[in-house]
Amino acid sequence: MTVGYGYGGAMATVAMYYEALCPSCRQFDSSVFKQTVLELVPDLDIHLCPYGNAKTIDNGFGGYEFVSQHGPAETYGNKLHACAIDVLQNITAAVVYNACLMDLSQAGRGSDDAAADMAIKQCAKADRGSQLLKYYGDESKKADINHVPTVLVNGVPVSTGNFKEEVYKAVY
Repeated sequence: MTVGYGYGGAMATVAMYYEALCPSCRQFDSSVFKQTVLELVPDLDIHLCPYGNAKTIDNGFGGYEFVSQHGPAETYGNKLHACAIDVLQNITAAVVYNACLMDLSQAGRGSDDAAADMAIKQCAKADRGSQLLKYYGDESKKADINHVPTVLVNGVPVSTGNFKEEVYKAVY
């Protein structure tokens, strides 16, 4: 957890637990979440956790298989999100990239950076994508989430309907 001060005063820690193909997650992430992050980025310590209600299965050979609520396409989508966080090494860029992936009107489109797209897709198809998804599964279990999207502001669950207001209260 980062402790510091942004432009508004206090820095707020925001964690979002979600899954790539959940309709509610897609709506929230591609609109309210992205917009709020872009407005307050210097004041936020952002943690994304793309896993949701998936299940991790140790295949017994040093690898993992995943069963996602919305099927194999969602597992791949969650891996793309996890790899974007890892490859881009910039949480704001990852928020924007992942919101673009989740935007229903932009389905199938990535970023304007073909090299980043290629690296993210390669990661998602490789063992690294599975390792990252296993990590986010462990993080989701620690947070004991029971629905997605789940959003925490300074460790406290907040309604997605009040998210922007709660973040502003935490920062200012």
